[in-house]
Amino acid sequence: MAQDPSIYKFRCPSCKKILAELKGATCSLMGNATICSDFPPSNYNSNWLKCTGCNQFCKIEGGGGGSGSTSVAYTKITAHLGGTELLPGDWLMKDGHYSSKYKHHFIYVGNGEFISRQTQGVVLEGKDKYNGHKAWFIYRGGQGCANKARSRLGDKAYNLANNNCEHFASDCCGFGHKSEQVKITSGKAIVKAGSALA
Repeated sequence: MAQDPSIYKFRCPSCKKILAELKGATCSLMGNATICSDFPPSNYNSNWLKCTGCNQFCKIEGGGGGSGSTSVAYTKITAHLGGTELLPGDWLMKDGHYSSKYKHHFIYVGNGEFISRQTQGVVLEGKDKYNGHKAWFIYRGGQGCANKARSRLGDKAYNLANNNCEHFASDCCGFGHKSEQVKITSGKAIVKAGSALA
């Protein structure tokens, strides 16, 4: 079967695994990779994606398996919290679905997208998921935090007591696998006020 010529794949030159796929202006990570520059990059031919296992930069292949070259035009999408533009790696939280006693933690990864651990696993969410919700800024983790969150997409394990959304965000920001809300019965308050996401 012929491959769609509009799809570009990013392959590790060492282990030969395909780690990402680009179709139009949508790039999907498919393997264990590290994003080494701003995402999305201004030029996908640059060294922006590295195989985590082999530590090699991925090479782009055009549709049908040949060498390709592409530069994708895209519109930068931003997200704001209380009038301040969010940066990739910002750790945020909002009231949970069931009550304000429990908080949902998530990481902004740029281009209007967020990543969090939920009952179905680690998922990527668009800006509309949180638009208008009251949220709190917790920590500015930087691009490394955003890269780590993206590398965990698809992880399935979830446990409210020892592998929840706060554990995920804390780990991505370099604070270890911790969650203060599992100690909710102690009455410990984390924050006092929030702003609306826009």
